[in-house]
Amino acid sequence: MLVRYRKKKLPYVELAPLIDIVFILLIFFAVSSSLISDNESIPLELPTAISSENNPPDLIISVKKTQEIYINSQKITIAQIPPIIIQALSSNPSTQVIINADKKLDYGFIIALLDKIRLSGCSNIALQVEKKIYK
Repeated sequence: MLVRYRKKKLPYVELAPLIDIVFILLIFFAVSSSLISDNESIPLELPTAISSENNPPDLIISVKKTQEIYINSQKITIAQIPPIIIQALSSNPSTQVIINADKKLDYGFIIALLDKIRLSGCSNIALQVEKKIYK
């Protein structure tokens, strides 16, 4: 008696469609991550400077030209700043505060804001500007 065995076909996965899907997902995440911003909901017109640097801030304070103050998209008053600064400094003594102030904001208000931050114990303060590129 002659026994014949059939060759079993091994399962095969087509890689071309899989590679297409992975490539599309890669493009999707690359594009969506480039559109994410820390201050999307607070439209500000920042001043420009050639000597600006990009350092990752610890605490961002945004101020609109109507003197509305925001920390991480949450509206606060100027009186609420000292406890927030003190709390940030207690967790990290080298906390850097970045101020995003609209360029049409009253200079006296910026000084009052800087004074509140410095009296809270933070001396590492920077003003955010947009990088100006000359062509």
